[in-house]
Amino acid sequence: MNYENTPCRKLIEWLLINHRKTTWQVNQKIIYKQFLPHSKKYINNWINDNLCGSTKLMLLEIVKNISCPEKIESKYKKFHPDIWVILSDPSVRVQIELDSLFGYSVEEMNNRLNERIKPRNVDRRAIEQFIYYFWNLNDADGAFRPAKLLELINSNRALSRTYAHIKKYYNDKNGKHKYEIYFHLDHPDEPDIRNVIKVINLSTISQIEAFENGNIEKVEALSQITLVNAGVYKTLRTIPDKTSIEDLSLLLGIKED
Repeated sequence: MNYENTPCRKLIEWLLINHRKTTWQVNQKIIYKQFLPHSKKYINNWINDNLCGSTKLMLLEIVKNISCPEKIESKYKKFHPDIWVILSDPSVRVQIELDSLFGYSVEEMNNRLNERIKPRNVDRRAIEQFIYYFWNLNDADGAFRPAKLLELINSNRALSRTYAHIKKYYNDKNGKHKYEIYFHLDHPDEPDIRNVIKVINLSTISQIEAFENGNIEKVEALSQITLVNAGVYKTLRTIPDKTSIEDLSLLLGIKED
């Protein structure tokens, strides 16, 4: 596997630097060219001891046949403690992965993530390090190359399954909007309003797709769903925040069995 095409290449460099057990400086370019004895075993042991889930699977697959880098360096010496929150919580990790894939800056990722996972907070520096070490989609020249990530995922059945969210959203021309709807990234905090808006947004996207495919009957059916939910949304916006579930059901005309 071409070393330069892997999103985890900077982590591998960091591990190779530490395996040398010699003093090194941040951003110091170290000539490498040939794996030292037991270096791959050291990398595998570190991955098994410290990682889990999809990230662990990707690293273990990458190091099986990875080519040796000619030079190694690292922007950081130690991990920020919050990076383990990202690596251990799938919902946090997946949001950062998709945000990065859709071109959001680290600052934007940080704001969007911490808005969704309140009251918990992930430090911006941890997100920056995760992108640098585990999800680096830039090539050696600094160009943004997510297509290389898709090639890697599609080349391996296990990776294709565990990173299905990447294929699902990135290969869809409306994927960015669908992802933000499913993750409640563009919705108010109130769950009732949020769920109604989610239905409206998904229905609208489905209408666009049905129209493009010439399915007029589906467009009309989805239009009715959107109109009904738009009416519900308008009603919800006028209901006091502390309305009970029973009163809310009566206001929306929901009958309990």
